[in-house]
Amino acid sequence: VVVLGQDPAVVGSGVIVKSVKCAEKYENYVFTCAHSLFPVPRIISANEKFNAPEVYDIQIKTGVYKDWSKLVEYKRHDCEIMHIDRERDIALIKFYSYEKQFVADVQLEMKTYIGNQILKIGCGINDSFRLDYGQITAVKDSFSNTIHGTYRINAPTIMGDSGGPVYHENKLLGLTKAVRIFKFNEEQNLPVFHISYVVPIEFFYESKEISNIIIGEKKWGQ
Repeated sequence: VVVLGQDPAVVGSGVIVKSVKCAEKYENYVFTCAHSLFPVPRIISANEKFNAPEVYDIQIKTGVYKDWSKLVEYKRHDCEIMHIDRERDIALIKFYSYEKQFVADVQLEMKTYIGNQILKIGCGINDSFRLDYGQITAVKDSFSNTIHGTYRINAPTIMGDSGGPVYHENKLLGLTKAVRIFKFNEEQNLPVFHISYVVPIEFFYESKEISNIIIGEKKWGQ
């Protein structure tokens, strides 16, 4: 899905992991990266507390396809931020729809190796959904990773792909987090778009706030 910020205008990506019937509608839950979500700017008065709740103006866009390949239209959905963990760069969003949504197939603790094939989906620079292919070039927790705890992949990645799903053997491996930044000099940073990092899907289920919503009080695998 597209995660669309209104104020400020920011585009990110996300993936639906749960779609359940609730009265006449479906409740749909989306994983994305926290750094793609910005609260609405506001001026805090002298009478307000500095720790007042943040307010977000976010929408979800889902694509309607013909023959699984031709994008016919987007559907916009108002949504609610359920949980944000900026330290781990994970977030959970909920939106409603009249149709059941397709959801990602999740498998935790997936065994992966350098060279494993992956595919990723993103909507960078507000483009239509895009598939890119590549390989895992460093597994999570490898000291060769610039960003600790992530996977490193070589699939092309651009601004706005953040939060988009990355799959290995059709199972959700994690979410696109960031591209590699090379500090060229004191004034210039060079983004390397074919080196990017992936937040492992385990990060989401290790969050009590998120796992309680997605799988209930029962722990994953029990």
